[in-house]
Amino acid sequence: MSQMKKDCGYAAADLVKDGQVLGLGTGSTTLYFIEKVGMRVRDEGIEVIGIPTSFQSRLLARQWNIPLTDL
Repeated sequence: MSQMKKDCGYAAADLVKDGQVLGLGTGSTTLYFIEKVGMRVRDEGIEVIGIPTSFQSRLLARQWNIPLTDL
């Protein structure tokens, strides 16, 4: 099950386009999504802005250097 969640999170992150604003939710699949988006920010130089919905999402996005804002 965990591998399927990782695959889904990574696949969703692969759809992210440069310049997008992303809602960063909660849960295990979101963890993988944030991780992969962070890798893309680092490796591909995409520019995105995240809006975290939880403290956990905020911490993880910061670990991956994903710029954040709020509503």
